[in-house]
Amino acid sequence: MTNTLEIAAEVRAWASNYEMLKSFSTGLPASVVATRDAAMQTFVRLGFPTTKHEEWKYTSLRRLVEGNFAPAFRLPQTGIDNSVDYFYDVVLPHGFGSNVVVLVNGHFDPNLSRLQAGAIRVGSLKVALENGDAGVLEHYSKIASFENHALVALNTAIAADGYYLHIPRNTQFAEPINVIHLGVGEGVAANSRTLILVDDLSEANVIETWYNWNAAPIWENHVSEISVGAGAKFELCSIQNEIEETYSLTSFTQVVQGKNSHFTSVVMSSQGGIVRNDLQVRHEGTGCETHLNGLTLLDGNTHVDHHTLVDHAMPHCYSNENYKTVLDGRSTAVFNGKVMVRPDAQKTNAFQSNKTLLLSEGASVQTKPQLEIFADDVKCSHGATTGRLDETALFYMRSRGLSAPKAKALLTYAFGAEVLEKISTVALKDTLETYLMQRLGGE
Repeated sequence: MTNTLEIAAEVRAWASNYEMLKSFSTGLPASVVATRDAAMQTFVRLGFPTTKHEEWKYTSLRRLVEGNFAPAFRLPQTGIDNSVDYFYDVVLPHGFGSNVVVLVNGHFDPNLSRLQAGAIRVGSLKVALENGDAGVLEHYSKIASFENHALVALNTAIAADGYYLHIPRNTQFAEPINVIHLGVGEGVAANSRTLILVDDLSEANVIETWYNWNAAPIWENHVSEISVGAGAKFELCSIQNEIEETYSLTSFTQVVQGKNSHFTSVVMSSQGGIVRNDLQVRHEGTGCETHLNGLTLLDGNTHVDHHTLVDHAMPHCYSNENYKTVLDGRSTAVFNGKVMVRPDAQKTNAFQSNKTLLLSEGASVQTKPQLEIFADDVKCSHGATTGRLDETALFYMRSRGLSAPKAKALLTYAFGAEVLEKISTVALKDTLETYLMQRLGGE
């Protein structure tokens, strides 16, 4: 009873915050206001998820719910404006190219962003909505449903800003677009929103980096809506390495794919307080190809939870998931991956793998790969393994003159580096491989 009342009080507090937000968002179209009103009503009905919910059984939000986090209604001053290049060098060691989108506490910052968009359209989601951008309004909150997801509902109601990216039809944008999610201040709850539209026959690559500037407690609750058109190709890399244990992230990404489209995701998580990544992909055309990859590297008391869903709704599609986890200290991890093959999705090929390496007695993982198949002409498999470093391999490497720490680092690197090979941006891949080796103490 006590817990229920406490959480209900927190929900009421966020409902009050929503009423305050309205005074900062007076220029929005009526349709957007109606969507936000409905989302807040849904959030109040659902409340924050607890460990009594099956999907949140191993990840408690209590520390965040009771953490006195306040929404960021406005763009804060960062003091970085006069040293943007230095800021880029620190946050983006892999290079930054001609397009960098910077969100500060969820707000698009035009002074820190660097945009030479050319054929593409990119900018503040809030401005696009206020200007009645027809393309943005057509898809906003149409891809990610909030009906059964409390944090998506909260984001839909509260998110004051974010960014949108539109790759027009038959546009091949080879250079990666960097996006920095920057946390500034203390006790901030940043609700940011992303809308990415990759039109038919186009190609693009986005690298998202999460960074905590002050190392103070911040909670980022993020929602991404992504549409990959027919024959289009899109790659999304999410780098969650440079966030301190004070930075917590709850992220929900919904991707819809058109006919013969190609989508690749790579997420690397190595720091943070509580990190929850929900990634859902829905095939809306035949011939889709989906690749989901994740590398989690934790120590201390960090907790990372990956939930994935690939919804095979159409025939002749392919999906492959490869998530690897390395745990040390008292860190904990969750992998819950589901592949749904619907009755009409004949000739589906779907594969899923989750492997965990435990480096300490105090670390633990909960893994749950799932297949739900309602078609009969398919090829599907899933598997999960948990173990420790191969003692025979360690003995062999030490017999060749390597120290025990060096041998351990090399074996662990070999385990995790396979995931990084899926990144198409060479500079990013090289940077992360170097980071991985240094983090493991290999050099």
